[in-house]
Amino acid sequence: MSRLVKVVLLMLLVFLAAGSVFAQTTPPPKSSTPAYLLAILLGFGSGQYYVGENGTPFLIGDLAGWGMEIAGYLVILSDASSASYTSTADTGAYLVLGGAAVLLVSRIWEIVDVFGAVDKARAAGRVAVVPVIDVKRTSY
Repeated sequence: MSRLVKVVLLMLLVFLAAGSVFAQTTPPPKSSTPAYLLAILLGFGSGQYYVGENGTPFLIGDLAGWGMEIAGYLVILSDASSASYTSTADTGAYLVLGGAAVLLVSRIWEIVDVFGAVDKARAAGRVAVVPVIDVKRTSY
């Protein structure tokens, strides 16, 4: 192998090693504001997932609540098309009320929990207290 090929391979190895070191640096922290907005406006554990915490209980709670609501409305609508009133409309009403209760508890729990999730992510260095603004100055 010629000396030039050895030098080129050595430089390539050095650049590869340096690139892997720089690729392992920690990313800058994200802002905590989107986590609050996602939890309040969207739900489904999205604020907790944004900061890297567990949002699965809120995803399950919101899906269960909405599923009960939709099932209740479908039962009520199917009963409304019939000529006589039956007890299935009561079942639909109970499903709607139960779904509303599940959603209410899940959403309040999620909004309260997102503050703790952001605090844990802030302590771990994944989230910044203030919005991260990256300003690149150029001179003319």
